[in-house]
Amino acid sequence: LSNELKILLDNNGYQGIILQDSQNALENIIKINPDLILLTGDLIDCTSIRYKEIINFISKMSEKIPTYYIPGNHETRAEKYKEIINYLIFGVLTTIVSLGTYYGSVYTFLNPNDGFQLQVANVISWIAGVIFAYVTNRKYVFDSKNNQIIKEAISFFGSRLATGIMDMVLMWFLVNFNIVNDVVAKVVVNVIVVILNYILSKLVVFKK
Repeated sequence: LSNELKILLDNNGYQGIILQDSQNALENIIKINPDLILLTGDLIDCTSIRYKEIINFISKMSEKIPTYYIPGNHETRAEKYKEIINYLIFGVLTTIVSLGTYYGSVYTFLNPNDGFQLQVANVISWIAGVIFAYVTNRKYVFDSKNNQIIKEAISFFGSRLATGIMDMVLMWFLVNFNIVNDVVAKVVVNVIVVILNYILSKLVVFKK
């Protein structure tokens, strides 16, 4: 080639650097006026919350200057963390739905001082929580494309029922034998249940 080729190469341009002020960054790049831009990945770091902004930033650059982009290991990691983060987020929302259903029941049509009605409220709140968890886990966490929805839902309910029973057994064992008090036991058991629910959902219910 008789003319020099000016290439702008960006490596490990984490979102906190390049996208801190995307408009200013874009203007500076245009001022440099490279013949082409090479983005060699790692535009994000362990989070997927700024994917749209990143795509928008690259699109604007490519309108002005030929731009080539390949993902790096940080983008790959972000997709993995996205699933776990979404699982935890919807896990919290599931708890809110379950508690909301329980308190809504006992404050409207069920009497919590009656043993039987108290258990009915617990069952209703559990069912509401599991339904919400199934819908959100299927759509937003594991992105299931399984057409056998009824079979998948039964599998999900079965796995949650199993961990629910395990929850009660572990609580009884830890408290009844004075291993720890009920508050500590509940925290420990909840952590175990959350981990088991994730494993069962990923490896059994929504297995790809």
